[in-house]
Amino acid sequence: MRNIIYYSIICLVEKIKEYDLYIFDETKIIDLFINESFGEVKVNDNKLTFVDIIKGLFPKLLADFLRQEIKMTKAHIFETGVKFLDFVFDSTHKIWIDRCDLQKDKERSLGVTKEDKKHYSYDKNMNRWIL
Repeated sequence: MRNIIYYSIICLVEKIKEYDLYIFDETKIIDLFINESFGEVKVNDNKLTFVDIIKGLFPKLLADFLRQEIKMTKAHIFETGVKFLDFVFDSTHKIWIDRCDLQKDKERSLGVTKEDKKHYSYDKNMNRWIL
């Protein structure tokens, strides 16, 4: 996951550079991800983390940084944000596809059927109604 964060930051920097309008210090963007919660891979009920970025949320703090520090226009921030979020989604989506394929293969080799899955839950508090 750290690699995805790293390549996502690189993607963000490259998308900003594509405009050929903005002069900025790349290390400030990297530092922002290191020092703020949205560079973390964990769930936090009070702050946005990289998990929220994966879900498609673009941090306001990052948008403010792009506007105030780099002087990007709102339109360019929006375009860059969409491209950044698309990159993050595509990168993380590949992980889940691979994991799902591995899980399907494992279930197939063990003879687990869809019917078997309907009758089992890891949630021990869940009540099953048998009709």
